[in-house]
Order: sequence, then structure tokens, then C-alpha cells
Amino acid sequence: MSLIVAVTGASGFVGRHVVPQLLNAGFQVRVLLRRSTQRIANTETIIGDIHSAKALDQLCSGADVMLHMAGAINALSRDDFMRVNAVGTANVISAVERNRVRRAVYLSSLAAREPTISNYAESKNVGETYVAAAKNCLTLILRPAAVYGEGDKATVPLLQALMSWFAIIPGTNGSKFSMIHAEDLATVCAQAVASSEVGLREIDDGNGGHHWVDVIAASRNTFGYPKKFVFLPKFIAFTIGALADAFTKVRGKPSMISLNKMRELYAKDWVTRGQGWPRPNPIHLETGLMRTLAWNMDEGALPRRIPVDRSAAEQTDMKQ
Repeated sequence: MSLIVAVTGASGFVGRHVVPQLLNAGFQVRVLLRRSTQRIANTETIIGDIHSAKALDQLCSGADVMLHMAGAINALSRDDFMRVNAVGTANVISAVERNRVRRAVYLSSLAAREPTISNYAESKNVGETYVAAAKNCLTLILRPAAVYGEGDKATVPLLQALMSWFAIIPGTNGSKFSMIHAEDLATVCAQAVASSEVGLREIDDGNGGHHWVDVIAASRNTFGYPKKFVFLPKFIAFTIGALADAFTKVRGKPSMISLNKMRELYAKDWVTRGQGWPRPNPIHLETGLMRTLAWNMDEGALPRRIPVDRSAAEQTDMKQ
């Protein structure tokens, strides 16, 4: 009999990559969705959210593993981040304990390593403490590096910059960061659910850290853009972030641009540490970025660009 996996965050960007992997692995998947109009094929649906004890009990009852992915990546205030990423995670763990779910996997963030850098980072770090303290349950915390891929709306502004003639990059030349494609992360999640691993793992694409020039080179090698680029000075970025925060308060709607987000972007070291999650054939940056850019072009989110003719470029290199 296949394992029953209870899943939160199934309808999110990462969740839409993870659930098919779980189904392909042969798991029975039960998902928590907030609206009755939502449905995910071949899964059992529980209607509710991570603040409903009744819905969480229904989700966890009889489950073998909890995969908790639900979370907020932007919010109006620190309290809002804490309500979802910290209190919401505590609620999930309480339901796991009440229903004697034997294993829980929590999808955190590499940002949790630096809880003082932003409200988001702090809230994910606090969420980790609740998972680590779970009783009578084997827990594994996954800290993915920067996640990108098809369907991620948050990275569209950066992708638009990469596909421009002149790109303004929100970071510094010295910044170094790890990355992971969403499909690769989904593979890790499916393997983690089936494994007996416990503790904490920081995971990336297997290439360690990247610099912004590596991302730009991958984009140029794929579609020939951007032709030119410049790094946005930190003081300008922080000013933009502060102004965005003020506008957000007036508008009453969260934005991906904030002073906290700028602090994250301008941090010097977001490189994963430790043993990671070794696996065959991880999706490397150039392949993942090509897929992501092409998908957004098909969706109309980016201008259509002609892929670089690799064979012609190689012949030119040979003649030089």
C-alpha cells in the first residue's frame, strides 16, 4: 500500500511542481486548499487553511507523512509574515502530533539562516523551531536556495531585465548565491518524503554558488541578452525599497519590492552549506534558465527572442 502524503501549499508555485512528482512516485496525495473551487487532479482535497484545526486534522488523519510547503513570501508587516510562516507552521505541527503522523518534511528557505536580515527570514526561522521541536515525529527541514522556474511570477521582473538590451541588476558584483530550479526542488521533496533522513539540509543545483555575472552569461548564451548591464547601487535600491514600503502601507496590498527584500538581495553570501541533497542529473543554471525564459515567452510575459545558434558560435570560435 502506498504512503499517504498530506500536503500544504500544493497550489503555489513550488507546489505545482511538487505534486506531480509525488503522484509519479506512487504516493497517495491529500492536499489542503483554501477554496472549494480549487482542485488538483488525482489528489484528495481538504478545504481549509493552516489556521483551521479542523481542516488540519482532516488533512493529517491517517497520513503517513506531512509535507508542509505553505507560506508567505510577501506580506504587509512582520506580524503578517509571522502569522503564516511561524504560527501557521506551529498549527501544522500541532495537527501532526495530534494525529500521530510519523514523519514531517518542512520546506523552509535559505533565508532562515539569517533571521535578522528580514521579516520573512525571521518568520521562516521561527517556523523551523516549531518543526524541530515536534514530538514523536521524525522531522526534516529543507532550506532551498533561490528557487526559479516555470510559473514563478516573483522572478518575472528580473527575467524581463535579462531579456532587455540594457539590464539593471539589483545586487552587487561580489554577491554570491546558490540557486535551484523548481522541478529539481520537487524531485528533492519527493525523495525526502520517501526517505528516513532527519535534521536540516540546505539544497541547491549542485553547482555551489553563482555570481550575477554567471546568470547574465547563462542568459546571453541562451538568447543573446542582455547586451549591457549595470549593478544598481545599494543606496538607490534601499531607497526604492523604503519608498515601496510607504506605498504598500497606503495601498494596503503587499508587494515583492520592499526594504526587507532589498536587504536579502544585497546580502553577500547566500551559498548553501553542508552535505546538501546529492542526486543524479540536477538541472544546471543554463538549462533551467533557458526553460524558464522560454516558458515566459510562450506565456507573453517576456518579449520573444531567438535562441543563440550554438553551432554557428562554435564555428566562429574555432576560426579565431
